[in-house]
Amino acid sequence: AAGIALLPEDRKKEGIIPLRSVAVNAAIPSYHRLTRGGVIKSGLLKREVNEIAKSVNLRPHDIERAIRLFSGGNQQKAILCRWLMAGSDILVFDEPTRGIDVGAKGEIYKLIESLAAAGRSIIVVSSELPEVLRLSDNVIVMRAGAMAGYLNRKEMNEESIMSLAITGKLAA
Repeated sequence: AAGIALLPEDRKKEGIIPLRSVAVNAAIPSYHRLTRGGVIKSGLLKREVNEIAKSVNLRPHDIERAIRLFSGGNQQKAILCRWLMAGSDILVFDEPTRGIDVGAKGEIYKLIESLAAAGRSIIVVSSELPEVLRLSDNVIVMRAGAMAGYLNRKEMNEESIMSLAITGKLAA
C-alpha cells in the first residue's frame, strides 16, 4: 500500500507460488483492481501481464506457464512484473542476481538501470562488489549489523568499500 516492493533473495521460498502461472504470480497485489464482485477480469489480467512481461523480456513469453518452469532470471523478471503491475515506486532488490546465469545478470542489471532512469527508487542489497559498483549512486556499507559508512559515487571504489566492510573505517 505504501508503494514499496521487495524482490527477495530467496525467490523460490519467499517470492513465488511455484505451481501457479506467471500471470497469477504477477497479479497477486493487484487483484483488487483486476476483479469485480470477486471474479477476476481475465481479459484485463492477461493484457496487463502480457504488456509488462514484454517490457521485461520474459522468456519464454508464456504467462500461463507455471513460474517454477522458468529459469531463475525469468522468475526474477516475473516477480518484477508483479511490482510493476502494482505501481510500486520503491523497489528493493535483495541479492538480485543470486542463482542467475551470467547472461540473465546483464538483463537484470539493464532492467534495474532503466527503472532508475525512469524515476523509480531502487535499493539494491548485494554482497557482490561488481554489482554494487555498477548499480549504485550511493552505498551504505554494513558491518556487524551496523552502518560502517556511506559513500557517494565519487568516493565509491573497491578499496573504500572493502575497508569499511572489514575494518569499519576508510583506508588512510
